[in-house]
Amino acid sequence: MEGRSRRGLSGIVAGALAAASFAGVAYAAAAWNPGAGKQAGQFALFDGSRQVLSAFWSVPPAGLAGTLKVQQFLEDGTHPLLNYGIDMGTTAHFFLVRDDFGSFKHYNAAYNTGTGTLSHDFTKEPNHAYYLYADTHPLHMHRQVFRFKIDSTGSAQPVQPSMTASAKNSAAGPYTVIFDTTTLAANQPHLLLVTIDRDGKAAQDLSPYFGGAAHMVMINASTLDYVFTHPTLRGQTLDKSMSYTIDQEIRRLAENSKVGPNQQVELPALPAGTYKVWYEFTGGVMQDKYDAPFTMTVQ
Repeated sequence: MEGRSRRGLSGIVAGALAAASFAGVAYAAAAWNPGAGKQAGQFALFDGSRQVLSAFWSVPPAGLAGTLKVQQFLEDGTHPLLNYGIDMGTTAHFFLVRDDFGSFKHYNAAYNTGTGTLSHDFTKEPNHAYYLYADTHPLHMHRQVFRFKIDSTGSAQPVQPSMTASAKNSAAGPYTVIFDTTTLAANQPHLLLVTIDRDGKAAQDLSPYFGGAAHMVMINASTLDYVFTHPTLRGQTLDKSMSYTIDQEIRRLAENSKVGPNQQVELPALPAGTYKVWYEFTGGVMQDKYDAPFTMTVQ
């Protein structure tokens, strides 16, 4: 459990939209080098297509604690990307996954409107590397997710995550998240049914999670691809449109953020493999955030 989400929809949207610019320019692709001390991102969105370039660096460049920075560019490699749509109430999301999949962090990145730089502070554990996934939706483009490797401070521990499907139940604070299955058929779409219980009963104190019923992150343990999913209330269709005005975003978030203990996730046709999964949701009087981990096998 970490962090709290207590802002209303209009506050989230207004703050994010105030940080976004709305002019777009296309440039021809060219060879690109992010420069000394910066790491070029690997496009990591499953079934997506790269439309921008992305670079990462940390300040300071070494040590356990620092500020993670990502700057994205149009395909000419020289013009910073300054134009973003709003997704889940903000401009960009940072996901930090430990190299053994043993820990997971989700941050809403700060956005510098002058340089387009996305940033967030992060303290890593010693002897572990991390994968940073920067998830954005540039204006008038498709979703873009880039992966970066954050080296360990100290000798990296030899780790190998479990390759077997986990139990269908996963505890998160006072809650239990229940999947109807953790084994899926490869190359076939699937509707995953999810139930959230508290103290053995259907949870009645859940709150919207940044404009959705919940959020589910999936990482292919072999390819490290990121699978984009947004849970909804059971029987509801997700509104996937992007928003460019406060009114549009408030209407979209209000529809997608209907929440209750019975939820569902529309999963795409996935290739065979093992997937590490974190189901994120908000609950309780203080609207605390919880992450329930799972391992799913697609075969």
